[in-house]
Amino acid sequence: MKNKSIYIAILNQGNIRPEMADLMSGLSRQRKYEILINYPCAKPITNNRNQIVKRFLETEMDYLLMLDNDCVANGKLLELADYDKDIIGGVSFGYLKQMLVPFVMKKKLTGKYDVIDINKNSGVIECDAIGSGNMMIARRVLEELPFPFRNEYDPEGIKTRGLDFNFCRRAKKLGYRVWVDTDMLVSHWTTVDLKTMWETFNSIKDRALEVVEAEIEKGLAYKNNISGWMIVEQLDWLFEVSKVMKSIVEVGSYKGRSTHALLSGCKGTVSAVDPFTDYGKKGSYYKDFMDNVGEFKNLKPFKMTSEEASKKFKDKSVDMVFIDGGHSYKDVKKDIELWLPKAKKLICGHDYQGADVRRAVDEKFKRVSNINNIWVHKIYDKDTIQTAKKAHK
Repeated sequence: MKNKSIYIAILNQGNIRPEMADLMSGLSRQRKYEILINYPCAKPITNNRNQIVKRFLETEMDYLLMLDNDCVANGKLLELADYDKDIIGGVSFGYLKQMLVPFVMKKKLTGKYDVIDINKNSGVIECDAIGSGNMMIARRVLEELPFPFRNEYDPEGIKTRGLDFNFCRRAKKLGYRVWVDTDMLVSHWTTVDLKTMWETFNSIKDRALEVVEAEIEKGLAYKNNISGWMIVEQLDWLFEVSKVMKSIVEVGSYKGRSTHALLSGCKGTVSAVDPFTDYGKKGSYYKDFMDNVGEFKNLKPFKMTSEEASKKFKDKSVDMVFIDGGHSYKDVKKDIELWLPKAKKLICGHDYQGADVRRAVDEKFKRVSNINNIWVHKIYDKDTIQTAKKAHK
């Protein structure tokens, strides 16, 4: 089978950042993909990008990867080709209305764009526009879209849409789709005023607090005050992902801090597996657990060990498994082996920052996402793969 071929164009102004040079040096030594690296520095930028496209189409290569010299991703950059998307990129950052934001956009009915909250997503997701500083484009798109990069102006000559968003908009009109790998964060090396940075982060913080408080009042955001070791961002992720799950098993519930988040989001059954014994002491924290989450009708507690509980579930019988039991290498490895066959869509777990946890997870899975130190592995069975292929067509 022929290796996928990638034409890499690094747009620059006459010099190359050492970080980019180091990245290209590493990529040039890989053997999985056929690559050709080019360093075009023509001006203006629209001319440079369109000239790059013209030279790319003169080759027979599969993908064009355009990188701005100051936008440096990681060594997995070429793996974007494995998704075989029309347009895909990592998450680039920049300023929008004096706020520092990820350039991952969703188009509103008004035609304007909203920033997608990448912290509430993982892996590859579909969107409406991404920044062109880190963008991989399939050959089929550029063969159908002439002079792809151009700014858009109003009758008075004022720019209304930049070349990257305009390119995505025109490609989508032709039926092509735009994607972003939310796990690939791209460094954007630039010089900024520290006062501007300070004002930016303060405005983001104040606005975020206002939004969260409003969403909590409307029941759209999540919060609880149960004692435990899980941070707010992790609880919020569990709450959001549980909304799309019909059944969940949690291995290790303690007093119910994370269980509460899962129960609040999931409309189906949440099975809480825990012997509820106070480690190293006599007694139980089961009463505390029930006091905190016992009012939920969708709760099903299993007061037993992980191994005992796993025997009560058939294979592929639950959508999601969340592992937060023993944190030794042996315990985590065993829990993954016990519960992976039971999960249909997702298996994940807490404390990925721990050396033993990370070792057990990385040995089992070739690809996991790390979301605020929650490790996440998506399960692709035959039905899921067939559904995804139909959606792509």
